[in-house]
Amino acid sequence: MGRRDNLEEMVAWTMKYCQHYDPSGVTMIGGKEPHGHCKAGVVYLDQFGRAPKEDAAEHTAAGLGGYYPSAGIFKRMCCTDGGKRSEEEQRAMCPKWLRATREEGEQRFRELQESDARFKKVMPVVSVWRKKPPRGKAEVIECPACGGRLHLSQAAYNGHVHGQCETEGCVSWME
Repeated sequence: MGRRDNLEEMVAWTMKYCQHYDPSGVTMIGGKEPHGHCKAGVVYLDQFGRAPKEDAAEHTAAGLGGYYPSAGIFKRMCCTDGGKRSEEEQRAMCPKWLRATREEGEQRFRELQESDARFKKVMPVVSVWRKKPPRGKAEVIECPACGGRLHLSQAAYNGHVHGQCETEGCVSWME
């Protein structure tokens, strides 16, 4: 990814991708299984294939389609692969491919800057909370970023903290 603190690098990185690319289609985000398609409805596995990892026969036989959680990493399909493919080659791979715009790159940069600012307010409080006994606790505290309700839980096994603010779009993470 382009540097989060450099607008031009973030814009250039974003513009390598299709406007329809959806990272939650190919990777687990927020504890949710990937859904396997882009915002335009293209099923990644059907359109692009995958890097082989294991046999999908059981998953397919269960009527769950060709996509399954351990399908492996999809071939680079929604980006120009670091400039190795032209827009024409990209469209030949997927007729719905549409380059992300500069405005989308600038918006992504702003969103990441805002997200970083929220986490800079929240994590010092979480750092203190994590050290408070007992290990393996759960609590709801006031969110330092927005004043809402921040749900925290700590794993007894390894001390990792998971958190989610009730305010839409505030903070959410898993360690």
